[in-house]
Amino acid sequence: MPHVDGPTDVSVVFGFAYAQAEDYFWQIEDTYLQCVGRYAEVVGERGLPSDLINRSFEVPQRCQQDFAELDEDLKATCRVCRGRELLPRAPSRNQAAAARAL
Repeated sequence: MPHVDGPTDVSVVFGFAYAQAEDYFWQIEDTYLQCVGRYAEVVGERGLPSDLINRSFEVPQRCQQDFAELDEDLKATCRVCRGRELLPRAPSRNQAAAARAL
């Protein structure tokens, strides 16, 4: 069974995120852009409903507020998955929008 092992939680999260990005980066990009309410920038009009819901409920702002209240260890773990170093070297269809959203 595949597994990720590391000396710290942060290193394990980085390894897991890296492994996911190798095979499913398109899905990570799509999900990220949906979560920040910027999906329509990439897919056009069919992305508007999810963007409107996210912006109506202020999902990105509420997530930032919740993040500010986390303890520092958990913040460090979360930051690993947000890093630009996980963006692929070759351009993908969503890379420009994902980089802007970071």
